[in-house]
Amino acid sequence: MGSNPTPGTSKEIARFRSRPRVARPLACTAFSGQKRIGDFERRKLKFLIIEFISPMHKIDEKLRMKLAKATTDAKSFLRPSEGISDDEARKIIKRYAAAIEGNFLAWMGGASISARSVVSKFAADENLWVEIRDDHPSMLRNFAKCAKAEPDAQDFQYVHNEVKAIRNLVGELSGVKNIALMAALENTSASFIPYLAELAKRLGCTDLTYTDVHGEADIEHANQFLEALSDEQELGYQNSEKEIDDTLALTLGLLKKIFS
Repeated sequence: MGSNPTPGTSKEIARFRSRPRVARPLACTAFSGQKRIGDFERRKLKFLIIEFISPMHKIDEKLRMKLAKATTDAKSFLRPSEGISDDEARKIIKRYAAAIEGNFLAWMGGASISARSVVSKFAADENLWVEIRDDHPSMLRNFAKCAKAEPDAQDFQYVHNEVKAIRNLVGELSGVKNIALMAALENTSASFIPYLAELAKRLGCTDLTYTDVHGEADIEHANQFLEALSDEQELGYQNSEKEIDDTLALTLGLLKKIFS
């Protein structure tokens, strides 16, 4: 009473009411007071929400194909490593760090607060929680530092326009655009994360924690955000397909600027 539901909320509630609920008995979530609450809550939250919703949700195959094409496009930006000099390899890592280190958490936070779908909200929240808990910005900085590729003012200026375009997009607080951004980054990372690791090894980097962690985790995250975007696009957006296409184009523009 006294407030209107968030756009899409009524539709989502109606949808949940119309579907059979599948969940294990709540008795399965009982725990003793000796358990650590932080980690426990996250594991049980995932257990309850993902098993509760995922079996009933369909992946949009058209979206899957779009994200697969975006990954192929991103891969085309990566020049053969044997054809570039150490200085060029260092510049790529510097530009990537300049674009991502100080911005990714804010972009994921934008996805979290703007998502309409329960599935999208959980995907963004869980990823944000891991990024903060494990201090991924420092992980990336240590990776760049070990490769002697810490970004400077020139690198920040080089990616400024593309980064600013992404910031403006996130600032619109459109759930479908922000979840599309996360889906695009998590899916295309399958091509550029191994490439970054290869370049860093050439430069003598021994701290590959950043690329090791993201190489493993981003496969799961890519599928998670594909499911999230499939759900999010259905929740009352005027032209979700165009918004997704525009977001993919901006994301690929940033990656092309970094790697080409």
